[in-house]
Amino acid sequence: HYLRDSYKAHERGVSLKGRGDYPLNDDFTLEVEAGYDHNHHPKAQTDPYHMGYVQPQLSFNLNNVDVQVGLNIVGQKHPLDSNHNHLRAYPALHVQYMQYGWARPYVAVEGNTKSQTLYQLLQENPLTAAKLKLQPTHKPLAIEGGIKGDVITQISYQASLSGSQYKHLHCWVNDAQDPRLYQVQYDPSATVYRLSGALTWSSQEKTFTTRLRGNYFFYTLQTLKEPWHRPQYQIDML
Repeated sequence: HYLRDSYKAHERGVSLKGRGDYPLNDDFTLEVEAGYDHNHHPKAQTDPYHMGYVQPQLSFNLNNVDVQVGLNIVGQKHPLDSNHNHLRAYPALHVQYMQYGWARPYVAVEGNTKSQTLYQLLQENPLTAAKLKLQPTHKPLAIEGGIKGDVITQISYQASLSGSQYKHLHCWVNDAQDPRLYQVQYDPSATVYRLSGALTWSSQEKTFTTRLRGNYFFYTLQTLKEPWHRPQYQIDML
């Protein structure tokens, strides 16, 4: 992407992604996803940011249990990260019991590193100030457990509880020089708990789908007093 606006924000970025799968036999499938991100925001840092990742994953079914297990390997070079050049490996596990269509319990464990760009922040908050320090967000560990199923043919549900650890979780505060705009502040070590529920309705032809979803968030922070301008409740219809 290329970004320039009336506040003299200037950013260049490239994102590439590819995915493939290879059946090893009738029971096991190897899936691999890989990607690369490059971003340069001169007002935030002098050097560009590079991040590449590869996610090998093995999928199989064992006695009505769907299993996906693998790794998420991320390498990055970021001028503002304390670990300037770093290679990280995160777990990737998803297990779901498929015996009954009306109740399919599941558990997921994962981690990742997400690059952060001015373009992404502007999608989240159009009043983001042009000059800010962008840092990647590390999620060392996230655990989610829940249940999903079909009430009837056209209505399905999902309920879950999750907890995620973050390094450099971003929150919003008013810019000191221009209070109309917002700056980003990062918490060095945060945990976010989420209670979530959703109902989905699909037409018989599967041509139209609508979903009602609600989330409740609870935050524990290390340095910030509050998770400024982050939601506690969230309800949306898609």
